[in-house]
Amino acid sequence: GGKPVRIQFVGESLCPDCAAYTTKVLEPIFSSGLKDLIELDYVGWGNAKNTSGEVECQHGPRECDLNIALNCAQQLSKSQEDFFDFLYCLEREAFSSTGTEVLQTCSNSGRLSEKALRECSTGKLGAELERAAAAATPLHQYVPWILVDDVPLGADCGNLATYICAAYTGKKPEAC
Repeated sequence: GGKPVRIQFVGESLCPDCAAYTTKVLEPIFSSGLKDLIELDYVGWGNAKNTSGEVECQHGPRECDLNIALNCAQQLSKSQEDFFDFLYCLEREAFSSTGTEVLQTCSNSGRLSEKALRECSTGKLGAELERAAAAATPLHQYVPWILVDDVPLGADCGNLATYICAAYTGKKPEAC
């Protein structure tokens, strides 16, 4: 087998285009054999800014909270499938709910402990993961900003599956 293709997804929790990308482009990859070829690295920061130690998110303070929750979920998940199920749930539910109630629903979807997720999100680990996401966010023109093995796809990010198949060096699955 070849080594996993690294997919970096630079996004933000309340960005409509990121939600659409998750449901229309990533979901089909996770429902097919392609998920076994990839290593998904979600970087929940996007267009946030850190001025004078105060983080400002593009879609307000709630987005900051949910970005941290996503970064925590990725850290706490037992598998990338579990994390993706959490991400998919959050991107479907977040726009029609308020506060962080979505964490209850989505921790179930992602087979995560809601308690552990909330502890991470409001504690030191969440703050560390937020700083790490800020540091890991490359220069980007917009979000979602998708990189395959560190190469940005730019406007062609809708064709992610094609890039995964091209980058994978092992035996190609039927999904390719």
